[in-house]
Amino acid sequence: LVFFFQSKRKKNQLSWVVFFYITYCLINEILMNLMSFYQLDEKFPNSQPAVYALFTIFEFCFFSFYLYKLLSNKIFKKSLLFTSCFFFLIALYNFYTIISNKQENNLIDTIPVSTSALILIVFSILYLFEEIQSPKIGFVYENPSFWVTVGIMIYFSGTFFLFLQYSDLSISDKRNF
Repeated sequence: LVFFFQSKRKKNQLSWVVFFYITYCLINEILMNLMSFYQLDEKFPNSQPAVYALFTIFEFCFFSFYLYKLLSNKIFKKSLLFTSCFFFLIALYNFYTIISNKQENNLIDTIPVSTSALILIVFSILYLFEEIQSPKIGFVYENPSFWVTVGIMIYFSGTFFLFLQYSDLSISDKRNF
């Protein structure tokens, strides 16, 4: 709602990326709750992992597009595109194994999530490095993109090892997780 009331932010393409990401997260949460409420996850056991796999892909698309627009160094931008292609190969293979029932019953796609976390952390650091190196008047933390990038880093740094370790957890711990 705050997004709609700030007219100067409507013109900013990066604000729209954040808005669409938040909207997609809400839609995904509603979908997952409806699937649980109507017990579709029991009728179709691969439905929740497929939705989570798609969420990982879309989440990476939103954040990598955001970082791509922020980066100014052409080498960093090309590197982000190359690593994004690598991520998409992993994520699409994972999605294929979920759909074709070849994957064991893991709810969370640990390899694509961990890969996206590493890529996004690295390019967030590169963006912050660019911001520190650029001779601008003012403080770097006055820029809203700084805080969004720091939020990306904190989220993915905090969850990286949790997602990486998920496949080694017991079934009861996976349910709690």
